[in-house]
Amino acid sequence: WDGSTNALQFYVSVNSQTSNVSQLVPPSSGGGLTFSNQNPVLSAGQNIAVSISSSNGSSSSYYLSNNSNSAAVNTSLSGSVLTLYGQTQGTATLNICQNITNMCGSLVVTVNSSGGSSGILTITPSSLTSLSPGQNAAVTVSNATGSIYVSSNPVPADITTGINGNTVTVYALADGTGTLSICDQGSGQCGSLYVSISGVSNTPASSGLTLGTTNPVLTIGQTQNINIFASSGSNTFAISGNTNPGVVSANINGSLLYVVGLAAGTGTVTVNTQATYTNTTTVQTGTLAMGGTNYLPTGYALVVNGGTLSLGTFSNSFATVQITSGTISGNTVTSAAQYDLQ
Repeated sequence: WDGSTNALQFYVSVNSQTSNVSQLVPPSSGGGLTFSNQNPVLSAGQNIAVSISSSNGSSSSYYLSNNSNSAAVNTSLSGSVLTLYGQTQGTATLNICQNITNMCGSLVVTVNSSGGSSGILTITPSSLTSLSPGQNAAVTVSNATGSIYVSSNPVPADITTGINGNTVTVYALADGTGTLSICDQGSGQCGSLYVSISGVSNTPASSGLTLGTTNPVLTIGQTQNINIFASSGSNTFAISGNTNPGVVSANINGSLLYVVGLAAGTGTVTVNTQATYTNTTTVQTGTLAMGGTNYLPTGYALVVNGGTLSLGTFSNSFATVQITSGTISGNTVTSAAQYDLQ
């Protein structure tokens, strides 16, 4: 190529045979790409989408060739849509190019502080960078006009979330990083939350079972994933109750509870864990509710000395059964030896 702006034509001749005429297109030195928003302005915690178009109509893919301030803004490309994620206050110049044609274009992105931006969905803080596996942290969503929800989580194996009102709790499961998209059903606006997890695993301090959110609000057809934490050990979880299956359906996969809104209304879903200890089960106070058949150790004794063992629709067998006080309600308890009723 001689540096001119004109395309060059050439052919190859070998042994008196001539090839078809081919054409070389010179690379673009800049320009050629246009953006739906040449100078986007967003707040920390917010994300917006910018459409890219090429002057020659080529459908070749695009790529980010340079970001002058990745601390202020992160990006992702999907087809001809560039999504900008505001991280911290600052300005960045992005250079976007197109494969094959080498056409490029630039846009200047301004990220404002998340504080005091009336009418714009904001997340405070806009990033969580000091979490270890087993820990959790909460962020606050401001300026939402409806229920908020997580519309995108690229690393569900590393990060799960729970929502209560305008608070999003992030649960760290394993080392990893990801940018969550949190949206407002009322306005349709979305914000971004960058999460980085690393370090030594920490067991949640709570006892028993803890759910990522205890009061999810869904629309009809919406699905929400809720993380289940147990205080210790490896556990098998099960759904032991659903007061309104016509309103909400629920199922469990590993340590995630999936709930789906089916109709308007409310329902209570109860989650239990299968016992992993191998010893006598003693009920002394309160109510021990069964989550499945034979969820308590079957080769050991059951002692009820106050409180209630509530089997519901499930049953359990034991080596021996001793009842000093308290009650056993629900389905069947089976003892391999004679019952000891005192």
